[in-house]
Amino acid sequence: VCGFYYTYSEIIKANSAESLGLSVGWTMVIGVAKEDYDKKEKKKIFSYKDLVADLLGITTGLLFIGVMNNYR
Repeated sequence: VCGFYYTYSEIIKANSAESLGLSVGWTMVIGVAKEDYDKKEKKKIFSYKDLVADLLGITTGLLFIGVMNNYR
């Protein structure tokens, strides 16, 4: 999330709301795609536990972004 946010806000110069939305969206897409890949290619199950871990990571990233934006 933080890497995407930096890319959108500092390099592409998108506003903060757009940067957050795109960052969360792409991070979720990557997480779901990885689980789908695991299910199809590795013959494993689609892990909802991994998705919960992804959401916790996204939340942590958003908290970090919020804290850092307050110090600008």
